[in-house]
Amino acid sequence: MQLGQDPAIVHEITKAVVNGTRKLVFAKLTPNAGNIGEIAKSAVNAGAYGIVAINTVGPGYHSVNGNPVLTNKVGGLSGTGIIPIGLKCVKEIRQAVGEEIPIIGMGGMRTIRDIQEYAKAGANIFGIGSSLVGMTDQHLNNYFKALIEDINNNGETDNASRFLQEVDMHYRKVRVENIINPNCDFKVIKTNQQIQAGPGQFVFAWIPGIGEKPFSIMDDNPLTLGILERGEFTRSINSLGKGDSFYVRGPYGQSTDIPEGSNVVLVGGGCGIAGVYLHAKELSKRANITSLLAAKDSDHLPYLKEFEKYGEVKVATENGSLGRKGLVTGLFDNTYINSGTYFFNCGPKAMVDAVLPLELKVSTPDKIYSSVDYMTRCGVGICGSCADEKGRRTCIEGPFISS
Repeated sequence: MQLGQDPAIVHEITKAVVNGTRKLVFAKLTPNAGNIGEIAKSAVNAGAYGIVAINTVGPGYHSVNGNPVLTNKVGGLSGTGIIPIGLKCVKEIRQAVGEEIPIIGMGGMRTIRDIQEYAKAGANIFGIGSSLVGMTDQHLNNYFKALIEDINNNGETDNASRFLQEVDMHYRKVRVENIINPNCDFKVIKTNQQIQAGPGQFVFAWIPGIGEKPFSIMDDNPLTLGILERGEFTRSINSLGKGDSFYVRGPYGQSTDIPEGSNVVLVGGGCGIAGVYLHAKELSKRANITSLLAAKDSDHLPYLKEFEKYGEVKVATENGSLGRKGLVTGLFDNTYINSGTYFFNCGPKAMVDAVLPLELKVSTPDKIYSSVDYMTRCGVGICGSCADEKGRRTCIEGPFISS
């Protein structure tokens, strides 16, 4: 943001980039510059093919109960609220660079009317970002098809609006009611509140000043999370005691379901056990459940008695302290599995890769669902950090995605 407010520095950086590639270069500009037209002109003079306007506005400050949500305390603003600033900047840039330079207008666009306003201001390419929050692949396809229809109809229709999603980004305060497995680095934290969620969904847990991370909803009534200590945040939340508070937002992701009378095998490895318990609890109402659970030792296998309420449970530990010695793959040898069984896998990618061939011997890819622990940042489908090799975002199309 600071570099983008000095015409000389913008010229220098843009020229260096242009000289370093054969690709077309667009300079994306901050709206915080008081002379954005001059900035755009310096980028074009340095060889930029076009201009992108605008980047996020700010910095801004967002708090919950007086606590800044961002660990950096301030951050850029996006969404529909920045449309007036985006329009102003595009207009100033167009006046400065003339009619021949392409301008990608972006900043809060949602509907045909927003696009028309950006076009009148001088944009001739249109970028849509934060408005796609919460959209599945199918929603995205439907939204853009409808938007193109609205454009072809000269704005006389507004069909795209019906595909916009509302996603709950509000935080709710919860209190630690009970801690199961307190002497292990894999703790089960029960809170004082319930949450309306289905099998497979997840929440973000947030501790002010520390940050937030996504966790499977182990149980919904009350909200229960299984947390393995891996870094600063998980150590912080696992250090909370009874009566201490933290915040959650969600639930997010798709809930899973199966036909009445199905046979279901749940495969959980390590902290992935937390991701399949709600399946056992809910799907057992209409299906036959078998749970295959594995961890490095017996201390990392909490909640077994709860699993046993909903079906057969088989266990493996790497050190042999409980159940069969070895990995979860070994449990397939002595487990009767019906043809056409549904599988739900949750655990490290190596575990999922190991069990898939065994499951495909008795079932079909459309009945095998896996949740792999990809990096999840936004949780609402915008950042793309949790996308798999096929581009499916585990926070939107998943977390449990068909093979």
